[in-house]
Amino acid sequence: MPAAYGPPFASYQGEIFLRGLAGERPGQPLAWSELAQAAQRAADPQGWDYVAGGAGTSDTMRANEEAFRRWRIVPRMLRDVSSRDLSVTVLGTECPAPVGLAPVGVQTVVHDDGEQASARAAGAVGLPMTVSTMSTTTLEEIAAAGDGPKWFQLYWPTDRDLAASFLARAEAAYRRADECGDANGAFNLGVLLESRGDIAGAGAAYQRAAGRGHAAATSNLGVMLEEHGYLAGAEAAYRRADEAGDANGAFNLGILLEGRGDLSEAEQAYRRAEESGDATLANLARSARLDLARSAVGV
Repeated sequence: MPAAYGPPFASYQGEIFLRGLAGERPGQPLAWSELAQAAQRAADPQGWDYVAGGAGTSDTMRANEEAFRRWRIVPRMLRDVSSRDLSVTVLGTECPAPVGLAPVGVQTVVHDDGEQASARAAGAVGLPMTVSTMSTTTLEEIAAAGDGPKWFQLYWPTDRDLAASFLARAEAAYRRADECGDANGAFNLGVLLESRGDIAGAGAAYQRAAGRGHAAATSNLGVMLEEHGYLAGAEAAYRRADEAGDANGAFNLGILLEGRGDLSEAEQAYRRAEESGDATLANLARSARLDLARSAVGV
C-alpha cells in the first residue's frame, strides 16, 4: 500500500459541510467548469491559451471531454464504508487514488514556480506526476520539490547522446529515491534496469521495493525471472506475491502451473485472482478457468 498522505479524500467533503454550517464557504470553486473560469480570470491570456488550448481547432480535445462526461460511477448500496480505499496500482506505481498529473511542459508560462509547484501539490497528496521532456525545470529540481511518484515522458530526440542523458538522469533520480527508502523509487529503478538487461540489478531493486511493501514488485520480479527462463525463481516470487494478497501474483502463478500441467493448483490460483475485485484481472482469470474445464466428450 502507498504511504498515507493527509486525511482520506472523502474527509474533504465532510470538512466543507461542517464549515458551511458555520457560514464559511470554500475559497475556490468546486465545479470543474467554475474552477476553469476562475483560472482564466487569474491567468494572463498567453498562459491560459497555452494550457486550455488544444491542437488545431481543438476538435479532439472537445471529443475527449464529451466522452469523459458519458462515464458514470456506479453506486454500490449496502456496503461497509467504514474503511474506504481508493488506492490503485498503475504500471507498478501505487497511488492513493486513480488520479495523476499529466505531462505538461513549459509550466512557467503559467506561474514562476512552474513544474516545482505542480510537484509540491502532487507530492502533498501522494499522486503521481508525469514530467514532460519540455519542462522548464530540471528533472533534479522537480524530484527534490515534492514527494510522491514521478514518471517521465520521453520525447525521443534525434540526438542519441541526449536521449541517453535523459535516461541516465532519470535513473539517478530513482537511485536517490531508492537510497532514501522509497518503494516506488526502488520499483521504477528495477523497471529501468530490467529494460536494459541488468537482471541482477533489477531483481535486487524489485526485492527492496517488495520489502518496503510495494505490492507489485514481487510479481514483477517473477515475470522477469520467467521471461529469462528461471522458472523455479519465478514460481517462488509468484507464490510470495500471492501469499501477500497480490492478484497479479495469483494469476501469473496460475499460468505457470497450468503450463506445466498442474491443473488443480492452477485452478485454485485463478480463483484467488478472480476474487481480487479487479474487473479486468477477474475476467482474465475467469477465462483461464474456463479453459481448464473438462471436455463434454470426456465426461
